Amino acid sequence: MSDILYSMVELTDEAKSLAIEYAESFNNLHDKRYADHVTIQFDYAEGDILHNLHIDQGEDFSASLVGMTVQLKVVGYVYSPQVQALKVEPVYVMSWPVRGDKPFEVFKDSLKNEHPHVTISTSKEGRPVMSNGAFSAATNPDMVTDIYYRDVNGPILTGVICLYLNSGKRVFDINEL
Repeated sequence: MSDILYSMVELTDEAKSLAIEYAESFNNLHDKRYADHVTIQFDYAEGDILHNLHIDQGEDFSASLVGMTVQLKVVGYVYSPQVQALKVEPVYVMSWPVRGDKPFEVFKDSLKNEHPHVTISTSKEGRPVMSNGAFSAATNPDMVTDIYYRDVNGPILTGVICLYLNSGKRVFDINEL
């Protein structure tokens, strides 16, 4: 299972279009377009990715969040000369057949990024990972920057939790590993 590079929420096509449209209502997009996912956890620094997505936190990964549909609320917008991104917060996990609040709590706890977000676009020089720095700089009152940030009451985006492998493959079913 060391082939896992990161866990993420792959946005639906409708959510991708909605995210781009919403971001464009603030500023023109940069050259390179993304708007495809929210990274849940990028590396093993915070523990095993599969363990963090397991509902019961045990050894049997059959009750994993992988493959479950989630909804994320857009709560912030950032724009810099290098990146444009939407900050998101989890609002719902469609977790049938697992019932109760546990799947939502596990999902919230699994988000290891300080600023969960969807990178919408980057300049030719920009990279998606720069969104993290833009959010950090824009929300730090001690920093003077050319970064624009605002809290927003944006749309709800829908996606599916999956694993991104070193090969570039996305896994939506834990049994495919």
